[in-house]
Amino acid sequence: MSNELLSLQHKIQKLQETMTLDMTYLPATNTLVFNLITDMKANIRILADSARGDNTLLIDEINNLQTQTELKLTQIQNGCYTFENEVTQLRQENINLRDINRNQQELTNELGTKGGRFN
Repeated sequence: MSNELLSLQHKIQKLQETMTLDMTYLPATNTLVFNLITDMKANIRILADSARGDNTLLIDEINNLQTQTELKLTQIQNGCYTFENEVTQLRQENINLRDINRNQQELTNELGTKGGRFN
């Protein structure tokens, strides 16, 4: 039980360390991050398509920039999925520990009641 609790405390501490970014300057939004990323990819495609001309070197540069930007956005999106999965796992572990604590408390109470009868 104590090892599970220490493990959970360690995971929570690590999670808190990764969440120390100051986001107070960001505007409030109800838009999901995944929707924002998808919109950004579409906007990049539109911008790249509108900038392409007859210059082969310029076309290659724009294609490369578009590919690299979309790759980075995909990596961000994948990181969001990983973070979301870790948070879900931590929530489940928290629920499990709460159940273990409740069961332990019930056993302690039951033993206390039975111990009082034997005295």
